[in-house]
Amino acid sequence: MKWADSDYLAARYLLLERMVVQGCILANTAIEKYLKALYAYLEIPIPRSHAVQALHREVTAAGKITLGLNVAFLKLLQKAYGLRYPDDLPDDFNIALNQMKVLAELDRTVSAITKCFPFREGTTDFVLARAAKAGDQRYLARNVVLNPEQASDFFTSNSQSFEFRKHRPLVIEVEYLSPRVPDDGLFDQEGAVLIPDKGIKDIKSAFPRGAGKIKHKDMFDWPK
Repeated sequence: MKWADSDYLAARYLLLERMVVQGCILANTAIEKYLKALYAYLEIPIPRSHAVQALHREVTAAGKITLGLNVAFLKLLQKAYGLRYPDDLPDDFNIALNQMKVLAELDRTVSAITKCFPFREGTTDFVLARAAKAGDQRYLARNVVLNPEQASDFFTSNSQSFEFRKHRPLVIEVEYLSPRVPDDGLFDQEGAVLIPDKGIKDIKSAFPRGAGKIKHKDMFDWPK
């Protein structure tokens, strides 16, 4: 739990700083550790896996607990985890990430999992409890679980969007600010959809488009 809490704070910090890819990768690591803590608490053998969607499926299949997590979000994190090694990604791999949507669902996911642990009164404070007492903005800032009444404001403010598609012989990255995104819990948007016969800079975006830029790089030496 201590390591999961620390990874969660680090993921939030990266997401708040608009480092969306890195934040998603660490968010996957945090959720993985929270779920494995739940395996330990329920006395279920802990698998050696980083796949949070599979971990969630197996722990709920054991029939000892109901989590009600957003499976599409877990699938997105599991997919984003593959961005650690883009050379290994399959052709036409694509992903669309948004800072606020990921941040909000991460907070909701962590809250849902940690509520499954019954801590006795007087138990030593965990990392998040100490962070709350200290007013740590890595934990408090734009947290829809702690500040549900402000959630609509968070989602209508600018948030960073990132899209990626591996399209031989190119790797296409799209970065832009979204002036508002829906708090709809949907995470299956396709990233960087190329518009036929319009050129590399004409791309259909997954989220509302504000200011930003498109980056692309020729990859003629892409491994065969």
